[in-house]
Amino acid sequence: MTLARWMVSVGLVALTACGGSTVNGSARDGGSAGAPAAGGSAGAPGAGGSAGTPGAGGSAGAPGAGGSAGVGDDCERITASLAAATHQGFAASVVVRLDYQSLAVRGHAIVAGDYAPSDEASARERAREDTGYGDGRLLTPSSPGDEWVFYSEPGDFGGAAAVSARTGQTVFGGSIIWMGRGETNYPARWETSALGHDCEKVPDRPARGFDLRDGSPLGQAEVDAALEVVWRTAVPAALYQWGYVFDSVVLLYPRTVGAFDPTSAEYVVIVNSGFLE
Repeated sequence: MTLARWMVSVGLVALTACGGSTVNGSARDGGSAGAPAAGGSAGAPGAGGSAGTPGAGGSAGAPGAGGSAGVGDDCERITASLAAATHQGFAASVVVRLDYQSLAVRGHAIVAGDYAPSDEASARERAREDTGYGDGRLLTPSSPGDEWVFYSEPGDFGGAAAVSARTGQTVFGGSIIWMGRGETNYPARWETSALGHDCEKVPDRPARGFDLRDGSPLGQAEVDAALEVVWRTAVPAALYQWGYVFDSVVLLYPRTVGAFDPTSAEYVVIVNSGFLE
């Protein structure tokens, strides 16, 4: 053995003894970070690379510039799980809450059922029973195809509610408070499990939005930005596994009255689906 080869061999033995490992060589530009040993952290990948899988007790390394943490198998798994959860009738709405500033997903809920078209009176009654906000101003047309949206303009206290025009079920309700912080009160339970990201892109569907600071239409740029996040999750693909995505409604939910607080505000994205009638 030459002196050079002997030195390389000694170096690799020393690296292994210290708990390190190499996977497909170094993480170069466009490469992937190696997996760490138990209790360790994954190394940071090179530019355009993907984060390595952590060892037991470790943390995944940050993705390289232009790259993203891989989700491939996760997207397939989450899509299958969501498809099963949403296919509980002929129609379903998936409601996703996004942080106003970062657009990060804060939670989601599924409201599924059968077709039961509603009129304004029945939608108001349902919103009143579920959220307490069925008596406010109707923001949508008198015969919406997506949601009935009611806005109780706050003096000190107010709120908003949305009821599916297809199922007659309430899909969102939340209070808006002067110099305070309103809270969502419907759905009662929000899931925080991952929805995936960078998943299969599906065709965009019609969408509109409402600004619950004053009940005005939400700007299209904000509607598109919020929808783009949800459209990159596993939600649309899951709904297309058993039905069809019809449309979406985006609500800017401020929680507060007076000075707008971007740290507590949210976008609420309602994705409506079902079997084609």
